Amino acid sequence: AGGVHVVQTFVSLDKSEEIQIQGRTARQGKQGTYCMVLCEEELKKRLGISAGAAKQMAPADLYNFLDGKRQEQVRKKHVEIKGNLKGATERDKLTHKYFDSLLASDSAKAMKLLKDLHKLISTRTLAGGRGHHLVFCLDESGSMRGQPWADLQEAFSKFFTTRLQNGNAVDLVSVVQFGSTARITFNLKTMEYMESHPNLSQGGGGTMFAPALDVAMQLFSTGSAGSGHLIPVLIFMSDGVNEDGDCSSIMRSMHEKYPDLQCHTIFFGSGGSQQLQNMASAVPNGKYHLSVSGVQLSQTFAAIALGAEFTGTHKG
Repeated sequence: AGGVHVVQTFVSLDKSEEIQIQGRTARQGKQGTYCMVLCEEELKKRLGISAGAAKQMAPADLYNFLDGKRQEQVRKKHVEIKGNLKGATERDKLTHKYFDSLLASDSAKAMKLLKDLHKLISTRTLAGGRGHHLVFCLDESGSMRGQPWADLQEAFSKFFTTRLQNGNAVDLVSVVQFGSTARITFNLKTMEYMESHPNLSQGGGGTMFAPALDVAMQLFSTGSAGSGHLIPVLIFMSDGVNEDGDCSSIMRSMHEKYPDLQCHTIFFGSGGSQQLQNMASAVPNGKYHLSVSGVQLSQTFAAIALGAEFTGTHKG
């Protein structure tokens, strides 16, 4: 009898783990065999490999390709750990200075250090030290005129108040407003800037989703080039039926390019939107929200700001 045949069904991000698994093939001096059987969806999720790419490669080329992607992920993780360590060291030093000033009864210095410490701690994020590039795509078509636009303005403002109160000050924000066409109204602005400039001017026209998604993709690309550590988040809201049909393929392309993409689609009004549901479903863990009233719209925006699930009507 020979050794053991081991089937590995995932890509180890730590190569030493893979070597250990291969070592399980040999038992009592008998040589065994080893192979990998991988899920394409898992490759896309963990390593950002586009659909179909793996099938077009020879086994040896595929392994080298996967190994390169693995090393890229490890490098990103090292950068993230280094950044977290630097931040922790800064907070630790500032904390010691604060307590030293308290022991020295220097109340003025202690107050200043406490404010500095609070500001430093408040730059934490919900994603383990990484900030977000939040791209809003907001429907400004003719049907949003009047009270619906006022409700959107209030919900939009609520988002930034809520997120800043929760200590997420390091995010950057871009805004795309769309009707029949799309336009950028804010580009890579800070959270503080957005909180002080919450007003949106409405355009008009029909309802086309694809132009807004194309512009959002361009904004993510710009943000990635300047701040590659930011997690891309798409928040797409509309109150009507779009004239350009299913846009799921655009969403899939967006996710292939940005594997850690987070997606929220929101329908504002009654009845819901199958197109927005399809867009959310095209991204792993994408969320579709139905907000019937202005109050629910504000609740939805606030819940997304907190990184929490909407407690009203939603589909994961």
